[in-house]
Formats: sequence, structure tokens, C-alpha cells
Amino acid sequence: MGGLAAQSMRIPLPWMVGPMMAMALARLFELGVNPPKGGRQAGQLMIAVAIGLFFTPQVLSDVAHLVPWMLPTGLLSILAGYISARVLMRLTGADMATAFFACVPGGAAEMVILGRRYGGDAEFVAMSQSLRMMLVVLVIPLSLTWAGEPVSVGAGSVGHAHVSILGLAALLGVNVAMSLLFRALSAPTPWMLAPLICTAALTASGVQFSALPPGFSPMGQALIGCAIGSQFNRSFLMRAPRLVAGILASTFVTLVLIALTALLIAWAIGLPAGTMILAMAPGGIAEMSVTAKVLGLGVPVVTAFHVFRLVVLLMSTSPAFRMGLYFSERVRRQQE
Repeated sequence: MGGLAAQSMRIPLPWMVGPMMAMALARLFELGVNPPKGGRQAGQLMIAVAIGLFFTPQVLSDVAHLVPWMLPTGLLSILAGYISARVLMRLTGADMATAFFACVPGGAAEMVILGRRYGGDAEFVAMSQSLRMMLVVLVIPLSLTWAGEPVSVGAGSVGHAHVSILGLAALLGVNVAMSLLFRALSAPTPWMLAPLICTAALTASGVQFSALPPGFSPMGQALIGCAIGSQFNRSFLMRAPRLVAGILASTFVTLVLIALTALLIAWAIGLPAGTMILAMAPGGIAEMSVTAKVLGLGVPVVTAFHVFRLVVLLMSTSPAFRMGLYFSERVRRQQE
């Protein structure tokens, strides 16, 4: 119902935004609805397969020359998160560990784990990551749609023309197996990364099992939207409105910093601004890749930047936090 309502109102990304807002409203009024068990994982797998089919050999060639820009954009995301964390600390009085891991746009589950490890408030980090995701999914598609951004590199349609039931079953079976393997290896976001890498590798190698049936991608979007909206915690909002206001303000700071940086990089490398904004947006791989797909804004470029950013963040966030603590302690001692 949420997806149909959003579609009727011509809201961008209706099958993710509609279910997300419907679930959030249901949680606000304590209706007791829950997302399907395993729905987020199923939605991620479906979106990953849909996105992976874009990675033809020609598209990979088009994206390869952008690899040198992917490392600095990942590090800039950490810097934007640090600046936003200082804003959050100033507005809410949160400690450094809580604020930092609440603001860094990495995987939500991974940031909660790191926040808990360094003594932060895990509930605050989880709520902040969820609110940031909701805000990004709402604001960025609307902004880009109103701006009328053009189609860019890799925005074309998937080449395989027909749907094969057996081929689709084989494609999904292979990707489920890869996702289970990634999960067993404790890889981050296994239900997104494994099928994305697997499907992209098959497509780039010229292996085509099947096209996707109508409604496949919208169903994946709806499952992810329900999962995001279900993180809406009424008791937390009522208990700590000042914290919620601080989270929203710090998220706005992150969006502005990343948008300005994206515009500069887009100008430097000659990509459309909308594609670069999505590539650097502080959202998840699935959410931003779907947005790029729906708006026709360089799906492979956006996806590649987000996958690379996730790797950079997972490798660098913890050392960056320890470095920040070290320099903060030195400044404090000098002031004393």
C-alpha cells in the first residue's frame, strides 16, 4: 500500500520510500507490524542481482579509469563523519565513540559493533544510522529529480532480453550459495556483496542465465524499505528528542559536506553531478544503487564507488577513531 501510494504521488523511488514510510508510521503509532523475517537479506540479494546485470565488459572498461578516485572519496567520507560527529557532540553531549560511529556512513551493523567495542551507546549508534539512512533515501532522490540530472555512464538497459525460469532459478541459487559462503566467512553485508560480485563477474564474463521478471526489483526495494522503516523506534524518539534533533542536524552536515565534495570531483573528472553525488552519498550500497537505477544515473559507477567505500571504511574507521582520540588527548593536555 505504501509503494502504491508513493507511486500515485510520483515520489521518486516509490517502492522503497513508500514501504519505508508506511512501516515508520506504523511503528510511530505502535501498530505492532514487523517486516518479513529475512526480508532485508532477500531484498538485498534481489537488488544485488539486478545491479550486477549492468556490469557488462564495456561498462567495466568505462568504470575502470575511475578507480584512482575511489580511495580518496572513501577517506573523505570518514572525514565528513568526523566533522559531523563533532557537531553531534556539541548538540547532544554524546561521547566521542558514540558520536563518531553514529556519523560515519559505513555499514550500520558494523558501526554498531565498533561503537560498542569502544564503549559507545549501541542503541544511539543504531538509531542514528537508521535515521541517516531514512533521511538520505528521502532527500537525495527528490533533490536529484527536481534538479533534472541527465543520464550518465552505464545507465543503459541490461542486455539479456528474455526471462528463463530455469535460468533465473540457477542464477538465484548460485547467488544464495555465495551469500551463505560470505556469511560463513563473516564478510560485511554478505547478502549484498556476494550476489553483487557474483552476478557482476558472470555478466562481465558473458554468462547470461536470464533477464529479471517484471516486479523483481520493486519487490526487492519494498523489502529493504520495510526493513529500514522498522528501525524507527518510538520509545527512543519520545525519550530523547534532543538526541534525535542532533542526529538530524549532524546528518544534514554530512549531506552538505559530501554533496559539495561530490560536485568538485564531478567537475574534475567530467562526470554528471548527480552520478557523483549518489556515488558519495552517505547511504547503503543497495539504496544508492537502486536510486541510480531508477533515475538513470550511472548504476555501475555508483555501485563501484559504494563497494570500494565500504571496504575503505571497514579497514580505516577503527584506526581513524584511535588516531582522533590520540590527537584529542594531546590537545586536551596542552590546554591544561
